Parts: sequence; structure tokens; C-alpha cells
Amino acid sequence: PLPELFDVWRAAGQATGGAIDFFSPDVYFPNFKHWADAYAQPGNPLFVPESGRASAANLGANALYAYGQLNAMGYSVYAPEFLPAKEQKVLGEAYDVIRQITPLILKKQGTGEMVGIRTPMGAGGKDDVTPQTFELGGYKFTAQFARQAYKANMPGAGKPLPGAHGALVMEMGPNTFLVAGTGMYLRFAGAGKPGAQAGVFSIWEGKFVDGEWTPGGEVDGEDDNEGGLLQVPWGGVWV
Repeated sequence: PLPELFDVWRAAGQATGGAIDFFSPDVYFPNFKHWADAYAQPGNPLFVPESGRASAANLGANALYAYGQLNAMGYSVYAPEFLPAKEQKVLGEAYDVIRQITPLILKKQGTGEMVGIRTPMGAGGKDDVTPQTFELGGYKFTAQFARQAYKANMPGAGKPLPGAHGALVMEMGPNTFLVAGTGMYLRFAGAGKPGAQAGVFSIWEGKFVDGEWTPGGEVDGEDDNEGGLLQVPWGGVWV
């Protein structure tokens, strides 16, 4: 059922004595964000039973967006066993991250304490890498999807980052956030105050083991631009 025909389907269901609980999309178009947004309507919880024809990194990014931004109750990749071995590994790592944070996702959905990020499809079938902004936990976040210049004449500055671009951001407490995603930089500012600045005190990579956060290495100043941003690596899904 296409989104513009939901009312027709509901009317037909009622006329025949049946009931329709929700409508689900099989998403095989490259612009996942467009179609997921269209199905996540009031009164229609999002469930994606099939999604495919994309790289494993993009499939993982789609899942993070669906759960983080659209409060999806399910997302399934079609026939992952048919993916090449390398792609299976990338997808498996993405799903492992989602498995680790599933209790947090369930806790945060519908609370306003979680945001999903995904680049839409632009003209010519390429990702629209225009920076995106949102507010969470008293801060203004800016997601950038192009290489950042840390110094003058830095090679490659301004070019889109390779791979997929998607993430899930959770407010964990005052001034504390969890980010899981791939392919972007996150910058921070104070929300609600023009010109307000904010910096990064510390960034830790890590994972959840039996529901408990286990920190790995701390990101150094070389990689966070001296507290200026969070670099979410590309090529896989990171937390």
C-alpha cells in the first residue's frame, strides 16, 4: 500500500469487516529516508520487513535512522546470506551494535531523548550531504558529511566522506551522549543562545557487555580537533 492510499485501504478493510493494524514498506529504492518517513505517519507505526539493494553500511545506517528517528518497531534486511562475505561482516557488525543498545533504544523511543540521522537521496541519485542540525539535551548538533579542514589547504577538504552516512544519538544524562553511526562529523553548540559555544570534554569508544557500558580507548585531541567535534568513522558502524 502506497502512503497516499492508506485511507482507501482502511476504508476497504472496514467495509469488508476486517481490520488493518499497520502498513509496512518493502524498501528497495536507494532513498530509504524518503520512504521510511512517508510510512511513519501518526497511527501507523513503522515496521520494515524487507530492505535491500544497498551496501551493508547503508543498510546498517538505515536501521539506525529507523530506530532512532522514526521509533521503528522492526527493521529487516532481505536475504543477508546472499551478500558477499565482506558485506556480511559489515552488516553483522552493524547489527551487533544495534543488539548492544537495544535496551536503550526501547527506553528512549518516544521520549524526545533520541535522534536519528540519515542523508537523503539528492539529484542524480547521490547522497545529499548538506549539513543537518538538530537540538538534543540543551545542545545544538550539526552533522557534516564532508571532510573537514583542520588547517589551511588540507587535501580533500570539502569532499563527501566515503561510504554511508547515518547515526543514532541518545541523551544519556546531563552533558552526556551516546552516538552509534558511520560517516560524519558532529559539532556542538549551546542551544537557545545565539553564539553560545560548546566543546567536547572527552570521547570514549566502547561497547555494551551484558547491558553494561565497557569503555575502550579515549579519543585523543588529534581526532576530535582539540575538543571541537566528534568524528564518527566511515566504513562500518561505530559506538
